[in-house]
Amino acid sequence: MCRFLTTVSWKKPQFPRKMTSKGKSEPSSEEIINMAIQVIMPKVDMDQEESTIISWEKSEGDLVKYDELLLTAETDKVAIDVNSPGDGVLAGIRYQEGDVVPVATVIAYILEPGEELSDIPGATETTEAATEVEQIPADAPEADVEAEVKAEAEVSIVSDPDGKVAATPAARRISREEGVALDSLKGSGPFGRIQADDVARMAPPSKETRAKLQAEIVPMVGKRAYIAQKMQSSFQTAPHIFETIEADMTRLEEWRSRLNANSDTKISVTAILVKLVAWALERNRYLNASLLDDGIHLWNEINVGVATAIDDGLIVPVIHDANHLSFQETASKLTNLSQKARQGSIELNEVQNGTFTISNLGMYGITHFRAIINPPEVAIL
Repeated sequence: MCRFLTTVSWKKPQFPRKMTSKGKSEPSSEEIINMAIQVIMPKVDMDQEESTIISWEKSEGDLVKYDELLLTAETDKVAIDVNSPGDGVLAGIRYQEGDVVPVATVIAYILEPGEELSDIPGATETTEAATEVEQIPADAPEADVEAEVKAEAEVSIVSDPDGKVAATPAARRISREEGVALDSLKGSGPFGRIQADDVARMAPPSKETRAKLQAEIVPMVGKRAYIAQKMQSSFQTAPHIFETIEADMTRLEEWRSRLNANSDTKISVTAILVKLVAWALERNRYLNASLLDDGIHLWNEINVGVATAIDDGLIVPVIHDANHLSFQETASKLTNLSQKARQGSIELNEVQNGTFTISNLGMYGITHFRAIINPPEVAIL
């Protein structure tokens, strides 16, 4: 299956390196840090909190030039090309392909030829913790192995600010089902967070039927994981009240047929819904709104998003200023955005700043379904 992603190129501005003064035998820690350039996971969208590394194009120790592609990462909406912020040697790679990385996190360094990563305070801590796995001899006594595992767990537990062991929701669920104590595990996720696989590996093979079952495991990473988390959070935190009404579309369909017969731009039912929704939102401002920490934001612009299924998830292209467009203009924009979304060429600004969302499954014969609100919006059709 081909997988298409929209790409946003990002690079950190290049700054001159701070060189040591003449005759100085050894640079200070501050000077070394200034000489080493940090490669940062960029934030390209206001709502973005993390990105998943898709592929590294360069390897540890490679010589790289300023603005040369280092890696590709993926947010919930687009793929990001992370370019080199300077000339030098790529070193201290902290995250690998498939890792989820918070924005503004150091993911690697660019060093001057001859510089050592060990000279940079704190630069080796994460990489060593992530890659160092102590092997226990196969013939070690059981008591020694138990003591080794216990000691390892004691020093590796990472806690959330509330004091709980840092673990994903899936890991907590499995720990409850299988009776595995989270504080006895060493997490393999970012910053030592316990993942579902960490718990599953420690769960006892209790049921015979479980041993007989085989399955292909599809990792929930990147865009799919973000969409799942976002939709689950919306459904659990925003009270959803569902209202349904039936409308006779006969005359509207007759009008649409006449209009399409005399126009090169074919108007779909979804395009009509976008226009009708824009008209309604002008007259019901509290539906064209977002509930944020400081209160209800009543938006002046009416930007209608249309949920669109793509190969690896869901994306919501946005028709900006929908209330100022004609039916033909709306249909043309909708067709163009849908095609770009499915081809993976949609631009970041074309999926931003939506104020209301439409999810339409009528073309599949669906007569009724319950959609989940697209946060931070307050309603969905």
